[in-house]
Amino acid sequence: MKIVVGTYAWIELFIGSRKGQAVKEKLGSAEEVYTPDAVLAELARKFIGEGLESNVVVERLFKVSEVSRMVPIDKSIAIRAAELDRELKEKAKKASLREP
Repeated sequence: MKIVVGTYAWIELFIGSRKGQAVKEKLGSAEEVYTPDAVLAELARKFIGEGLESNVVVERLFKVSEVSRMVPIDKSIAIRAAELDRELKEKAKKASLREP
């Protein structure tokens, strides 16, 4: 299974929440893990904004890049990601997996 991990999922993992535990399990069972490169900037902003020391932020960003393949985001990938997101939301709504 291939997975793409976004900012929210990484944050949940680092804070050790219940959702973060689910992320950890998915990471452990995935064949390939991808993270959009913009996620690193979003994580750094979040962690620095929370007052974490720079060395802790660097360690966390290193961990993200260590366990996943960083994917540069260009215009075509951004558009395709938006299309896939919309398709997934529509399928989830039809399957009653997501609130309208």
